[in-house]
Amino acid sequence: MKKIFLALSTTLLCATGFYACNQPEQTPKPTSDLVQTHTVPAVLHGATLDGVAIPDGTRTSVEDGGKTVRLLYPAGIQFVTSLQYRADLAAKMIDGGATYTCTGACSSGCDVFYVQGSFACSQCSNGSACTGKASRAIATGGFIDVNAGISFIRNKVQLKELRTKNIQSPDDLFQFEYVKQAMRELNIKVHGVADPTKMIAQNPAKYRHVAINAFGALVDYAVPLKYLDSETNRLSQRETSIGVQSETTAEPSQHFVRADEESGFSCNCSSGGSGCTAESGLGYKKCNSGSCVSCSMTVG
Repeated sequence: MKKIFLALSTTLLCATGFYACNQPEQTPKPTSDLVQTHTVPAVLHGATLDGVAIPDGTRTSVEDGGKTVRLLYPAGIQFVTSLQYRADLAAKMIDGGATYTCTGACSSGCDVFYVQGSFACSQCSNGSACTGKASRAIATGGFIDVNAGISFIRNKVQLKELRTKNIQSPDDLFQFEYVKQAMRELNIKVHGVADPTKMIAQNPAKYRHVAINAFGALVDYAVPLKYLDSETNRLSQRETSIGVQSETTAEPSQHFVRADEESGFSCNCSSGGSGCTAESGLGYKKCNSGSCVSCSMTVG
């Protein structure tokens, strides 16, 4: 859980060599080698804002003479906060975009630039500081894929597609009412009850863990062996009826991506601070990022 202000570094020290601190104020605005070298890309990949991953494919628009960058998230991707736990998914939520603007007490300078995956501000040409600020202060939260809902990940291609979106979901994802309701509906379909947590804990050998897409988050989900077999047979028969070749004896791996300990389920932090721990409940396991910048679940 973390605050997102869409800001990173607001000042640069002279020792960085990016800009000469004792350069006198000039008119017109001097050309900044820093901004030219670290221009804001038109499309972001691997970007972070205050330790939170920005979805890959987010587009940018540099405005206001270089002082402001506008972020436009991919279609269907929205930022949500704990203030929206009870929001209706069909209602208009926080729009998919925000701005980050650099300002300072000078007549020139204060350009926004992009370096090492983050936004920052140049100095005024007289060495005074420029400050970066988001268009709105955003409380704790993360990104969701509004169109994804909750569904089984059927193959490694779907798994790869989900990962390439680089969606850092909120740690409290399953506190949102529409997410909880979708999980209850899946549980009733698969388990026959809204919350199978106790059933799974009492008879773990009767379940296998598979991967699901929960509003853009990769989640481990426990499935009864009986359901796994019946769904595998159903899908195999359907494929045969439409002319798709299938094995004589279908295996669950043909229709589900396994996500249990035998297949290597784990939460891994590749950069940042502590965190990236597993949360469980309602029959699922999810990796919560905490203060980890790049937290991922390993499956299969």
